[in-house]
Amino acid sequence: MKKIGYVSPGKYIQAAGIIEELPEYTRQYGKAAFILMDVFFRDTYSEKLKKEFLQKNAKCILAYFGGENNHKEVERCCFLVKQHGADYVIAFGGGKTLDCGKYIAHLMHLPFISIPTTASTDAPCSALTIVYDGADNERKVIRCAQNPSLVLVDSQIIADAPIRFLRAGIGDALATYFEARANERAGTDNFAGKNCVRTRLSMCIAQTCYETLRRYAVQAVRDAERHQVTQELEYIIEANILLSGLGFENTGCAGAHSVSSGIGAVEACKDILHGEKVAFGTLCQVYLECLGGGLLRELFRFCYELKLPVTLEDLGITEDKEQAAERIAEASFDKFWDSEPMEISVPNIREAILTVDRLGNETKKKVDEKK
Repeated sequence: MKKIGYVSPGKYIQAAGIIEELPEYTRQYGKAAFILMDVFFRDTYSEKLKKEFLQKNAKCILAYFGGENNHKEVERCCFLVKQHGADYVIAFGGGKTLDCGKYIAHLMHLPFISIPTTASTDAPCSALTIVYDGADNERKVIRCAQNPSLVLVDSQIIADAPIRFLRAGIGDALATYFEARANERAGTDNFAGKNCVRTRLSMCIAQTCYETLRRYAVQAVRDAERHQVTQELEYIIEANILLSGLGFENTGCAGAHSVSSGIGAVEACKDILHGEKVAFGTLCQVYLECLGGGLLRELFRFCYELKLPVTLEDLGITEDKEQAAERIAEASFDKFWDSEPMEISVPNIREAILTVDRLGNETKKKVDEKK
């Protein structure tokens, strides 16, 4: 029996400087916080956070993320949580740090507070975590028992992060609406639970995410390049983290994330960010679904203006493009293509990748000629 399912974090708070109010927002979860922090922020925030918790008569145990969300790191942190009697877990940093904190909280049955320091993906709001382990660093996606209890986003920290992360987040969020539409037409399940399908609210969120990106993304990137927190930037941070996060988890993934996974299998693309891969994947999905040449042209111009990949060369593939397209197509095939409303084959995907590469080069030429 199909059910309507919807999941979300318990609370989402976003504002410039909100990190200074962290103890106030977390006091309901207990007296002792375990904070897993990216080493990059040690000098800037470690002593500051300890002082803030002390002022609120709360205990703060700080640990620095080891760099990989694997079982060794998780076991180390779980031991510290037990040793210090922490009541809840906070993760402060990038995607792997958040994934690690999320998994620790899941294993220890504790509330989890997510504090992303970039807006590069929509993962901070979700219950999904990626764990790497084994001799070949195998990637496993684990669904935690619940979404974060709180997602706290400091807009100034996001604005001060390298601009490439914000652009990548826009690329990741760009797929949300198109993948939602594909799943809705195909009648597939979402990530809310077994046999759960989309609520009307979920589809509205996905559409609002896309509309927000198209209206505000270009200006938001310009503002972030100046480290200025403006209303446009606030809208895009919300779209990248909250709207896209709620969107993908409650509607599902499809072709865009399939192509992204395939790109990850190509050695030349190892330094490409997740959202950058997804942006290229979105172009491939829209082409395969034949959603209209006008829409596709608009998406190409949008991605190119935001310096998101529109060609294989942008992904780092400069030689043997046909062979690379075949490799991406094959590696993507066991992912989310069954969420598309039509049959997809490896040759279809390969042809889409090469066509997007050609159209991307044509877009660059046309746009550059008008400058």
